Amino acid sequence: MGAPFPFPSFPHSSPFPSGRSYPAPPRRRAGPPRPPCPPPPQALHALLTDLMAPVADWGPVLLTLRNGMAELQGTLECAQGVADGIDVWCLRGERHAAWLSERGIARIELVEPVESALGSDEGSDQGDGAAVRLSWFDRNDQCLGRVMLPSPSGRDQALLWLRQHGRPRTDACRRRRAAATVPMMLVPHPGFTLVDLLVRGPAAAAWASAAMLHLEHAAELRLDLGGTGAAVRYIGPLGAALHTPAGLQATGPQCSLSLQPEQAVAVSRVVNRDGVSGMLLEDAAGGRLLLQPQGAGAADWFAGVAERVSALRQAPMVYDAGLTLEPSP
Repeated sequence: MGAPFPFPSFPHSSPFPSGRSYPAPPRRRAGPPRPPCPPPPQALHALLTDLMAPVADWGPVLLTLRNGMAELQGTLECAQGVADGIDVWCLRGERHAAWLSERGIARIELVEPVESALGSDEGSDQGDGAAVRLSWFDRNDQCLGRVMLPSPSGRDQALLWLRQHGRPRTDACRRRRAAATVPMMLVPHPGFTLVDLLVRGPAAAAWASAAMLHLEHAAELRLDLGGTGAAVRYIGPLGAALHTPAGLQATGPQCSLSLQPEQAVAVSRVVNRDGVSGMLLEDAAGGRLLLQPQGAGAADWFAGVAERVSALRQAPMVYDAGLTLEPSP
């Protein structure tokens, strides 16, 4: 008989039973901490006119409206809101005028600022994370418009108002459901005469591209963007158009215009009371974009667009290093 075993044997001498996998230690993420996720959107059940009533106290307003081919984003420094008819509310700034309709709106969402952006000392009034965002949608879940409030003082006042007046109300919900089924198409560009239809169909894309590439040749432009439930007007300068993944984009001091030329289905020439020619673009859903030159270079602007169209048809399109769309030599 051999020597006794120096230690007693137990059925389970290991802290983990045999046959079970040993849990891996928790993995620690290296690098800077991840930014917090933005809060989920909150549904507001009041009418848009009620929610936007005290907009004059909210400071600068960043308004974004779109239709099927274009998007216009404008900064309204001193916004004023007034009723314009039964179902239309007008928002005015120094260079902008926007018309918002309750008809066609199926839901309204509020996105509050990220807490870390509010607590930072630098840039607390910049960036999307520190701004209040109010968006409204149609019954097909398409965004009709969006308002962003970047000012810290206006942001706090807006949040207090929206939280108090965004609660469900029977009368507001009933009007919202009734109005969502009958959307209103807003295309405010009075004072112009439609002279002739230049082109319809796929060839409209060449005219739309040429107009965007020729925007900077006018001292100022009047832009009228109209679509379902909203329309906006801007009068001011725009810079040279640049190529982006979404199409063409031109930016000015208080405005940014983005256009998808291939979404244009018709182009017409319009003339104002002074005899200056401009262009009217239309998309398949009835949305419109009016481009009317003003000031120096306005008289020759349309002729320059026509010449550019001829050049674009004769030469293939290329993009230079500066992302400016130009015809190849």
